Amino acid sequence: MSDTNTKPKLTGFEGTFGELLNAKPVEHVLPAVGENLARIGGANGGANISVSGPGGGGLRSDAARQSLRTPVSAAATARGIFSPVVPSEPAAPAKGTPDIFLSPRVVDRQAFNDFSQSLRELIDQAAAGTEALRRSALEADQAKASLRETIAAQQVKLEQSTKLLAQVEQKAMQTRKLIEGAGDPTAKIEEIRTRLDTLVTERLDQLTLRVDEAVRAAEGRISSVDDRLGPLLKEADRRITSLNGQLDAQLAPSIAGLQYLCDRADIIMGKAGPDGATIGGVGLSDLVVRAERTKDEAAFALRQLDSVREQADQARRILGDSVNGSVPLIDEVASIQGHLEASIARATELGKTTQDAITQELTTQRDAVTQAIGQLSVDSERLRTELTGEIENAHLARRAASQAAVTGEEAAGHLTRLLDRLEPWHGVLLAPTGSDNLPLPLRDVLNAVRVELKRDLAGVASALRAVAERTEKVLEAETTAVDVVTPEDKAPAVAQVASTEPVPVSEIESKGDPTP
Repeated sequence: MSDTNTKPKLTGFEGTFGELLNAKPVEHVLPAVGENLARIGGANGGANISVSGPGGGGLRSDAARQSLRTPVSAAATARGIFSPVVPSEPAAPAKGTPDIFLSPRVVDRQAFNDFSQSLRELIDQAAAGTEALRRSALEADQAKASLRETIAAQQVKLEQSTKLLAQVEQKAMQTRKLIEGAGDPTAKIEEIRTRLDTLVTERLDQLTLRVDEAVRAAEGRISSVDDRLGPLLKEADRRITSLNGQLDAQLAPSIAGLQYLCDRADIIMGKAGPDGATIGGVGLSDLVVRAERTKDEAAFALRQLDSVREQADQARRILGDSVNGSVPLIDEVASIQGHLEASIARATELGKTTQDAITQELTTQRDAVTQAIGQLSVDSERLRTELTGEIENAHLARRAASQAAVTGEEAAGHLTRLLDRLEPWHGVLLAPTGSDNLPLPLRDVLNAVRVELKRDLAGVASALRAVAERTEKVLEAETTAVDVVTPEDKAPAVAQVASTEPVPVSEIESKGDPTP
C-alpha cells in the first residue's frame, strides 16, 4: 500500500488505542490494551483476554472455558464476535518490533485475524511513537544541557540581581512602612502630589517674585544712573557756558584796550581812525594835495628866487636862529615817539601772549571736559551693557526656573505613573519571603520588575535632584547683588573740572608781561 493513501479515521477500539499509543510508550500502552480487551471480552460474553508483550504479560483468552459452560448463540455471535470492524491499511511492522504470541482458546478466526491485524498496527504505531519520543527525549537532553549553560551564565547576573534586590527590598520595606503608615495608598499619592504641586507652585511664585524684583531693581538702577548722569551732563554744559562767559567778560576789557591802542597808533602814524578823524583834521590825501601845491609854489618860488634872495638870506638867518631854538623840542618829540613805539610793541606782545594763554587754557579746559564727558559716556554705556546682561540673565533664570518646574512636574507625573503601575504588585513586592514560594518564571518576572523599579526610582530621584540643584543655582544667582559703580568714581575728571577755578586775566597779563 502507498503511504500517500489516507487512512480512515479509527473508531472504537482502534481509535482509543491509537490515542494511547500516540501519547505514551509501549510499556504504558499495554496495560491499557489489556483493559480494553477485557471490556471487549465482556461485550462478547465475558471472555477474558490478555496480551503478552515486552512487559512480560501474555494475551490469554478464557473464551474456551466460558464456551464450555455457556454455549454461544448465533445472535450473540452475530452481535459480538462477528460484529463488523473497520480495518485500517496494513503497515509494515517496524524494525525491531517483537513478535506477539496470541493464545486464543475459543475465538473466531476472522475476528482473531482482524483483531491481530489491528493490534499489530497499534504496536507499529506505538513503536513509531517510541522512536519519536526517543528523539524528543534526545532533544530534551540537549535542551537541558543548553539550559544548564544558560543557568550557569545567568547565575552571575542572578547574584548581582540578588545584591540589587536586597537594596530594592530595603527600599520596598521603607515604601511599605510609608504606605502602612499612610493607610490609604491612593490618599497618600494624592497627598504627595498635592504637596509637590504646592511646593513647586510656592517655589515658582517665590522665584517669579525674586526675578521681578531683580528686574525692577535693575530698571531702577538704570533710571538712577540716567538721573545721575543727566544733572552731571547739564552741570558740565553749564560750567562750560559759564567758563566761556567768564572768559569773554574778562577778555572784553583787554580787547577793548588793545583796540584803542591800535587805533591810537594808526592815528599817530597818520591813518584815519574808526571815525575818520586824524591829527589836526589832516589825512594822507590832504597831505598829497598839499605836496603838489607846494611843488607848484616851489617852482613859482624858484622863479622868484632871485628876487627874494636877499629875503632868503635874511630868512636863513631867522631860520638858523629858529632851528637852534627848536632843538630841545625835537629831542623831546623823538623821546616821546620812542616811548610810544615801545608801548605799542609791549601792548602788541602782551595781547598776543594773553590770547595764546587764554586759548591754551580754554583748549585744556575743553579737552578735560570733553574727556570727562567721553569717559562718562563710556562708563554709562558699559553700565547699561552690564545692566542689560543682568536683565538678560534674570530672564534666563526665569526661563530656567520655568523649565525646572516643568521638569519637576514631569518627574512627579512619572513617579505617580510608576506608583500606579506598582499598585497591583504591592503585596508581592513588599513581601520579604513571598517570592520564594512562586514558580520560577514568575520569580524571574518579579526580579525583572524589581530591577526596573529600582532603575525607574533611581531615574526619578536623579530628575528630582537635578531640579533641586537647578532651582538652588537660580536662587543663588538671583540673590547675588549687582555691583554698580557711582558716577563720581567713574568720572574723576568731571569732579576735577568742576572744582577748578577760572584763572584771572590779570594773572595771565602779569605772567605774560615782559616788562616789570
